[in-house]
Amino acid sequence: MAKTLAAVSGKEVQIIAMFQQGLEAKEVAKRLHFADHRQMANYMKSLGYVWNSEKKNYESTVHVETEEEAKQFAATSGQDQTELENLDWSPERMTSFLTFFEANKDTLVEIVKNHGPLSELPRYVIPGVYTTKSVYMNHNIDMLAREFSEEKNISQRDIFEIALIDFFKKYGFSARVKVLMGAQKLFSMLLCTSVVCLSDSAVLLPPLAM
Repeated sequence: MAKTLAAVSGKEVQIIAMFQQGLEAKEVAKRLHFADHRQMANYMKSLGYVWNSEKKNYESTVHVETEEEAKQFAATSGQDQTELENLDWSPERMTSFLTFFEANKDTLVEIVKNHGPLSELPRYVIPGVYTTKSVYMNHNIDMLAREFSEEKNISQRDIFEIALIDFFKKYGFSARVKVLMGAQKLFSMLLCTSVVCLSDSAVLLPPLAM
C-alpha cells in the first residue's frame, strides 16, 4: 500500500511533488541542492522510498496488518489487561512506590525534562565569543538538520549547541556543563553590579565622577 503525499512531510514532499509536475530527476536534484540525482536517490532510499517506473515517481510501502495479526494483537492486549489487574495495588505496595519516587525525584525530573515535547526545546545561553567550525558529516544528517531548522524555526547553530550540551551531560561531562552554565550565571551577576534591576525593568547607574 503506497503512502499518499499528505502522509509524508519534509524534503521528500518537494521531491515527489516535482516529479508529479513532470520534472526530470536531474532538474529536481538541482533545485533542491543535491550534488546530483544519484545523491537524491540515495536520500530517498534512506527514508524508505522506492522508485516506481510506471508512475515515474517515488513511493513508500507501508505494512498492511493481516486479519491474523489483528487477532494476535487483540489477544495480547487482553493478556496485558489481565496482568495489570493482577498487580499488587495494596497500600503497602503503593507506599513503596511513592518512597522510591521521592528518593529519586531529581533524577526522574531530569529524565522528563530531557524527553519533553519538541515544542519545549531547551535553550542554552552560553557566555563567550563565537567561532567558526567546519564539520565533515554525512549528507543525510546535514539534510535532516536543514529540514528541522526550517520546519521548527530554529537556527542550525542552536540545534548543534543543544545536541552537544545534552550529549556532554549524558556521557560524562555533566560537571563541566554545570561549570559552563555557572559561568553564564556569574556573567549575569557581574552585569547587575552596574545595573539596578527593578522587577521587570532595569535602570543604568550614572558613571562615577572622576
